[in-house]
Amino acid sequence: MLTRAAVRRSSVSLAAVSVLAAACTSATTSPSSVAPATSTPAASSVSASPSQPRTGTIVAEAVATDLDHPATFVFAPDGTIFYGERLTGEIRRIEAATGRNTSVFTVPHVVGEAVNEQGLVGLTVPPSFPDQPWVYAYATRSVGGVAHDQIVRIRMDGKVGTSMQLVLDVQVA
Repeated sequence: MLTRAAVRRSSVSLAAVSVLAAACTSATTSPSSVAPATSTPAASSVSASPSQPRTGTIVAEAVATDLDHPATFVFAPDGTIFYGERLTGEIRRIEAATGRNTSVFTVPHVVGEAVNEQGLVGLTVPPSFPDQPWVYAYATRSVGGVAHDQIVRIRMDGKVGTSMQLVLDVQVA
């Protein structure tokens, strides 16, 4: 048995479907903007594939080796690479000019195992870094024996992190 409310709802639904169907089937180009079909492309339209370089060679070069479970990388505007070791919570930096790899800060109480997706898993810096001297980290940490996913920000003083502030805290279910 259809009630008046059910009939009204179905009428509104049918009207919405009709409008969407008309919008999907209407022409979106004018006849003058449609190119005629041809069996061979014009000579001027043939170009190199955008996924392949026209000249030159792509070379892979190791920047750092023997890392301990690196899970997150971010490039600072000056080319410095910050990376996080997932299971230790250590944030390290690789200087672009020298390749020097040094410890910046260790996020305390990081929890995780090699077989799960916990630990220090995200890093970022603001676009105006180092004028805004923060490194943001996303990590699973133990808080009173309970796992929490947290976003923290680490204040940088030169090339070293000096303090950490909690930005977001979510208890892991």
